[in-house]
Amino acid sequence: MSFTKQMSSPPPLEQFQIGWICALHIEAIAAAKMLDITYGPLQFQDKSDSNSYLLGKIGHHCIAIASPRAGSIGNTPATAIAVNLLRTFHDIRVGFMVGIAGGIPSQKHDVRLGDVAVSFPGDNCGGVRQHDFGKSLEGGKFHRTGFLNRPPNSILSAVSLFRLQIDLERTRFPRSVRDALEKDSVLKNKCSAPDPKTDRLFKANQPHPPETTCAQHPVEWDVARAQLASDAPNVHYGTVVSGNSVVKSAAVRDSLLQDIPDAVCVEMEASGLMNDFPCIVVRGICDYCDSHKNDQWQGYAALAAATYAKELLEFLPAQEVAEEILALKLYRK
Repeated sequence: MSFTKQMSSPPPLEQFQIGWICALHIEAIAAAKMLDITYGPLQFQDKSDSNSYLLGKIGHHCIAIASPRAGSIGNTPATAIAVNLLRTFHDIRVGFMVGIAGGIPSQKHDVRLGDVAVSFPGDNCGGVRQHDFGKSLEGGKFHRTGFLNRPPNSILSAVSLFRLQIDLERTRFPRSVRDALEKDSVLKNKCSAPDPKTDRLFKANQPHPPETTCAQHPVEWDVARAQLASDAPNVHYGTVVSGNSVVKSAAVRDSLLQDIPDAVCVEMEASGLMNDFPCIVVRGICDYCDSHKNDQWQGYAALAAATYAKELLEFLPAQEVAEEILALKLYRK
C-alpha cells in the first residue's frame, strides 16, 4: 500500500474515464486512501452537479471518486450521484460502486464480517438482482421480474484474472488490508477490525431483544460455523441483491436466499445504476441483515472493499477502458 503524493491541480477532465461511487462518508474515506496520487480541488464542476469529488490516480487510471454532499442511502441517491458525475465528467466509461452491505451466509458462500462481495454474472443474472421489483401473486407469493445489465466486459475480464491470482496467492490481497491499517493513522482510527469474537451469526429464531447488546446473548444462539484459518477477508463472487428498503430480518434474508441461491449480500444502491451506468459492485460485509445489525464493522468492511477495488484496477488495462462505450451515451438512450 503506497502513500499518496499531492499535486497542485488535476489533469484535463477528459483523462478521467473511471468513476468510483460512494454513498457513505466512511466509504469515501476508505476510497480516498486508495489513491496513489491525490490531486488538488476540482477547478470546474457543472452547476447542476451536486456531488463532492476526490480526484486522483491509481496505477495508470485517473479516478473520480464521487459522493453526495449530504449523506443518504437508497438506489435513487446512487443514481443521482452517477447522473451528476456524468454532468461534469463526460468521458467516464466504467464505474465502480464500492462500499458496505449486509451479508447473506449460505452453504455456497461462507460469508463472514469483513469479507468482500463482488457482483458477478451467473445463470440468468447479470450480477445484481432487485429484490423488491416484480409482481404480487395469489397466495401472497412475489415474482421478481426484470433484468439488470452485466458489468462491462473489461471489468469482468479483470475480475477473472484477479480472482485467479488471489486463489494462487500471487497478489497482495488480502494482506494489503492489514498493511493499510499499519501504515495509515486515519485508517487505523476509523477502519480497524473489531474483535473477531464480535462476528457472531445468530440463529434466525433468536431476534435481538430490546435493551440488550449482542455481547449479552448466550452462545447457544450462535449458528455453528467452522473456525477460519485466518481473520483476513475472503472474497465471494455472486449475486448482489439490491432494493429500496433496509433488510433487518433473518427471515427476509433467508427467503431471499431461497429465491436467489447465489446471493452474497443485500444493499440499497446498485439496482438504480446497473441498466444505465456500466459498473461493477464491490461490497464489504458489515452485518448479517438481521435484527442484530449494527455499525461496528462498517469501517473495516469499507476498507476491505476499497482495497479490493484498488487492486482490481491493477488488472484493468487502460486501453480496454478507453475502448468501452461512453457511459453518457447509455444515459441518453
